[in-house]
Amino acid sequence: MAGDDDEYRFYLAVGAARKIVSQCRAHVESATSKLSSRVERAASATPHGRDLAAASDGDHSLAYRQRIAHVESMCNALLSHLRGLEVLLLHDTFYPLPAIPVVRSIAEVAASCSWILDSNIGPDERAARAYASLFRSLETTISATLPADAAMATMLRESLIQELRGRGVRVVRRVRNEVQTDEVSQVHVGRSQAKTNYQYSLRVATEIPLIAGTYSGMSGITHGEYTHLSSSWDSPDTHARLIGLVSQRSVEAWSRAVHTWVGVEPGPFINPNDQKNLIRSMPRALLAEFGGTQAG
Repeated sequence: MAGDDDEYRFYLAVGAARKIVSQCRAHVESATSKLSSRVERAASATPHGRDLAAASDGDHSLAYRQRIAHVESMCNALLSHLRGLEVLLLHDTFYPLPAIPVVRSIAEVAASCSWILDSNIGPDERAARAYASLFRSLETTISATLPADAAMATMLRESLIQELRGRGVRVVRRVRNEVQTDEVSQVHVGRSQAKTNYQYSLRVATEIPLIAGTYSGMSGITHGEYTHLSSSWDSPDTHARLIGLVSQRSVEAWSRAVHTWVGVEPGPFINPNDQKNLIRSMPRALLAEFGGTQAG
């Protein structure tokens, strides 16, 4: 540490990050435990109610089942990541390098859940996204598993395409070097469409714009880039703030998506004093630039 001021800021940042992550974990734990009953009680006018009506009419029954399975797996993954991150942060020694990949995964999972439950779009587009997510999983299995598993996934993909064709769902095959392949690249439902491929950085930027600028830094640390790694020793308080900020904003996006989908207003779950302490831990020059001089 360069001096007492640096040490004070470091402990302030780490303390705030630890509390914010614990609050995020508690919120996801509580909201996830209530989600099933909220899905059952959701009114017909909610986004979930409209999705269920489309499924009941036979239009998007498979998309609905896929969406439910996707949300369940994303919620469980988010909670698992937060529990692991909390254990890591509560250790007596602050380990920023192993924590950052976990935080990046938290952002990716939250962005995926936000994308598939987007309440600003209609049932057709949510259905297209659910189908696109399913086809992406199949394509990943085909390209990255043993031949027997790949063959089974290929059969499932083709039978699914035939089944959806009878329901008015159209898939577009990927074209490479002007040659059409068997891989599915887009799914069209009515006038809506969704792509099977995406860049995680763009999805995070779209679904959680408040942390868009942090994703490349987290990826740099995860992939072992020197300039990003060296900063973990030069300014560890920066990484503590990154952990707290990304965890909070990611869980906020996730919470907004799952609650709005079933017609529930998400409430605050972060102590404002911990947010203020995260800002107060910034160096004076950065704090002035950030506009955080009024935070405390």
